[in-house]
Amino acid sequence: MASATNTSGFIHALPVLDGKSYDQWVVRMEAILGFHEILGIVKKGISEKEKDDAAIMKKDFKAKCLLHQCVDLVVYEKIAKASTTKKAWEILQKAFGNVGKTKKVKLQSLRRQYEFLSMSDQETVVDYFNRMQLLVNSMKTCGESLSDQMIIEKILRTLSSRFDHIVVAVEESKDLERLKIEEVQNSLEAHKQRLNERANSRDLDQAMQAQFTKNDGNNKKWKKGKGNGKGNWFSNKEKDKIGDKHESFNKGGRGNFSNQKEKKGQDKRKIQCYNCEKWGHYASECWHGKGK
Repeated sequence: MASATNTSGFIHALPVLDGKSYDQWVVRMEAILGFHEILGIVKKGISEKEKDDAAIMKKDFKAKCLLHQCVDLVVYEKIAKASTTKKAWEILQKAFGNVGKTKKVKLQSLRRQYEFLSMSDQETVVDYFNRMQLLVNSMKTCGESLSDQMIIEKILRTLSSRFDHIVVAVEESKDLERLKIEEVQNSLEAHKQRLNERANSRDLDQAMQAQFTKNDGNNKKWKKGKGNGKGNWFSNKEKDKIGDKHESFNKGGRGNFSNQKEKKGQDKRKIQCYNCEKWGHYASECWHGKGK
């Protein structure tokens, strides 16, 4: 983009026409020319009598100089030989603007786009409103007349299904004839923000519940392994290890970890007491040291 500075020191970027987006370029150029107080010279032109007025001619040259800065080299060749800014402006309008049959054909195409326009599930409120506004502006440039009420009704009809309940609330609680497009957009964005906050809160609750369930499961597993309130202080694997150890002691004749039923069926001559290390009795029956 080109840049320019006026006498008051206001610096602004100038839009450059390259043959595309003419409708947007015109809107921005009209604002810039109006700011410099030369839009009338461009739209109305100058009469034969005004050509002798140095002040008016200076304004026309100022407008033409500004216009030359706002087109690329290819477009510049179309207006290079125009004697006045008005003639140059009309050349650009005929070449790129919506006039005659071109205007009608483009308007029909835009109307079809407007008819089938709808919000996708992945699209945000801001993106959809921007897309709608861009299409509406193009239609208005081609001469289409669309009121805010018509646009709002179109938006409410074509929103994603996740906004159904807010659409009903807007239609029942507000007067669509007085409602502004910006108000509808703000309401929808606020509603979407509330939904996001609730979703985040719900995800956090689920994460906390999952962590609690996991911890609770670990506690139950520990309690199950460590005891059941009846003296069972060992897990099943630990019981098996201890049982194997008991069995090895008994087989080796060094211990009496088995119960009384097992004791009755065993030959005590093969049992060695692990207290006095003598043969023929268990440690529980050992008399060694009792007399002391």
